[in-house]
Amino acid sequence: MFDLDLAGQRIYLATPAGLENFPLVKNADDKRLKNYLLSVKVNNQTATNDDSHKLAYTENNVLFNIGVPAYLKAKDIYIKYCPATKTDSSWLTTEPGERAIRFSSLMPGSYNFKAIAVDPRLGVADTMISYDFTIAEPRWGGIGFKIVLGFVFPAVILYGYVTMLRKRLALKKHLICNSN
Repeated sequence: MFDLDLAGQRIYLATPAGLENFPLVKNADDKRLKNYLLSVKVNNQTATNDDSHKLAYTENNVLFNIGVPAYLKAKDIYIKYCPATKTDSSWLTTEPGERAIRFSSLMPGSYNFKAIAVDPRLGVADTMISYDFTIAEPRWGGIGFKIVLGFVFPAVILYGYVTMLRKRLALKKHLICNSN
């Protein structure tokens, strides 16, 4: 670059390849608010980028980091979010300037996390952030475990009852033998 000059609403740039000019007026799209999902952490570990998003029962602490590029009054921008489930789809908001959304001790089930940045001056962002994930049921919550428990629990009760009867019978025999 050899020289740079401003004339009217254009910038002129002299380079070894020739004279270039660019409009000084900003694009209308530059004023649109944008938001991005920067990262997802599960139990303080960065989540892998596979498409399944299936988490174990113990992986129930989830943190979403949202990026909102803004240079002017960025502290005024807040995030509107919803951890939608089959039974609850209520929307919540962060404090202005906050970009991290944490969910602790989530119950097993399917979730559809949605978020969008809101600037009081510009309105809402142009795209909605969406992230689907599932937290698996614990082993003891499945039907197989309940069936096994249905057999084991009565067997333990029956074993205790038979053991008690044997001890009573042994005690009776002992008393009868000692009384003769």
